[in-house]
Amino acid sequence: VITQKPLMVQPNAPRFLREGDDMELSAKIVNLSDKEITGTTQLELIDAATGKPVDGWFKNVFPNQYFTVEAGKSVSVKFPFGAPYNFNSALTYRIKAISKDNSFSDGEEMAIPVLTNRMLVTETLPLNMRNTDSKTFLFEKLLQSGNSSSLAHQSFTIEYTSNPAWYAVQALPYLMEYPYECAEQSFNRYYANTLASFVANSTPKIKAVFVKWKTTDTAALMSNLQKNEELKSALLQETPWVLQAKTEAEQKKNIAVLFDMVRLAKEKQSTFNKLKDMQSSNGGFSWFKGGPDDRYITQYIITGIGHLKKLKALSADDEKQLNQIINNAIPYLDARLKDDYDQLIKYKVKLADNHLSSSAIHYLYMRSFFTDKAVSNSATTAYNYYKGQSQKYWLSQSKYMQGMIALVLHRTRDEKT
Repeated sequence: VITQKPLMVQPNAPRFLREGDDMELSAKIVNLSDKEITGTTQLELIDAATGKPVDGWFKNVFPNQYFTVEAGKSVSVKFPFGAPYNFNSALTYRIKAISKDNSFSDGEEMAIPVLTNRMLVTETLPLNMRNTDSKTFLFEKLLQSGNSSSLAHQSFTIEYTSNPAWYAVQALPYLMEYPYECAEQSFNRYYANTLASFVANSTPKIKAVFVKWKTTDTAALMSNLQKNEELKSALLQETPWVLQAKTEAEQKKNIAVLFDMVRLAKEKQSTFNKLKDMQSSNGGFSWFKGGPDDRYITQYIITGIGHLKKLKALSADDEKQLNQIINNAIPYLDARLKDDYDQLIKYKVKLADNHLSSSAIHYLYMRSFFTDKAVSNSATTAYNYYKGQSQKYWLSQSKYMQGMIALVLHRTRDEKT
């Protein structure tokens, strides 16, 4: 099947622009008729997010080009323009070719991302207040920002909450927007869906708020820019703040969509199935389906499941589904710890020295969520050794690792250490 018109315009556009670029958008005018055609080519530049023209901002000062093309031949036309600074959106170009007698015409429209040469830096200042106290806070970074010749302010936001738990709720949509299908991001989506379901079901008042927020069709609210997944991906990678919700109303709608119960159940089951497919027959998880099992990501996932169990966020059906994953993964992790210990024995190191690795600490932390599941007999010596190491050398670890060790020892009833 051949589809063609007597007059066709074929633009040669870049895949993206960077702010400050000066360029020419070239296009080929093709005459497939049997006579010469004279006409006009027009270029329009539009903000992809708002639909408003931005020809002046992009210095599109020659939007119309005249052409004459012989029968069966083609000619090129060029439109010079420049990408301005601080254009935080994507650009839609619309190019049209019309014959002088209006008998032939053609056109093309496409959106391309405009990327920044800058890096977004967020400075924060916590304002902790109690009761009716009066305090004065000094934001040094903000005061000093006027001394920079290159710094440009993006936004200034003050957030207040009487209940910090709302911050955790507002963070959940971020976990849901992870773009990849690896084990880590699949589990994070499962984690967010499960927590959202737990919050909505356990707190009717919060659920009622979400229902109230969800008053409009969210699909109808999406701009053409947001519906273009390829363009959205490019913008998210290069300018992640561009597509962030800019108003409180948009943030509320994002959260309300997350807490839609029908969507939650569907998404949770879908991510569980993906996770299950990434667990190897030996109990370990691979980063991607079909890959080799990996100790780190296996501990990461089982620890996350432990968090959900500790929060009592899992339903009876969730527990039933996850038990098989847990029962297969824990012996795998026991065996990996035993491998570590066997290596020490093999090379005849001094066992009394500090051999406490971050992997061993993470393992002990993961294990502390599942005290009802006995350590396999073959790994008992290794477990006791590394637990003893944590009791002896915890002060030499980072604060993060010390926190993990403290929880491990507390959950295993070590009051002395």
